[in-house]
Amino acid sequence: MKEGSSAELETQSYQEEDFLRYLGKGAPVKRTIDMPESRIEFYVSSSDGEVCGTFASWTGQLQVGAAGHPEVSTLNLEVSTISMTTGSGMKDDIIKGKDFFYVEKYPSITFTSTKVVPSGDPNRFQVQGEFTLRGVTKPVTLQMTRARHERGRTNLRGPFVCPARI
Repeated sequence: MKEGSSAELETQSYQEEDFLRYLGKGAPVKRTIDMPESRIEFYVSSSDGEVCGTFASWTGQLQVGAAGHPEVSTLNLEVSTISMTTGSGMKDDIIKGKDFFYVEKYPSITFTSTKVVPSGDPNRFQVQGEFTLRGVTKPVTLQMTRARHERGRTNLRGPFVCPARI
């Protein structure tokens, strides 16, 4: 992926009481991310121009940490690169090609968390982990933000930037 690329995870995967378990008020809980309510987006800025898109096919698991131990929470994602779309067939061909995602050789992108770091704000925390793209694994940190919604659901948003070519 070229310089200036970024990706973002947005998920509405669980009810508010599950997030409270993350904060240390209950037993650990494993959650599958609610696909219809979630999305993974990307943005690429290069000399070829700027492109935004989404991935239609991906899976994820969120393990909400045990009481008093939010640092043992985990997040794992696997994204199908072939499912990427920008809304433009020509741009899709370029982004799926050898200069960007190279979907023929690298059919997936993964993120595996290694550490969760709570902050003083219960609505913000860092999820550190290993991000693999095009067969190269690098450490990244998701700056996660939580927002509550009516219907009792919680939205997590976690952008990160790949500052250099992978």
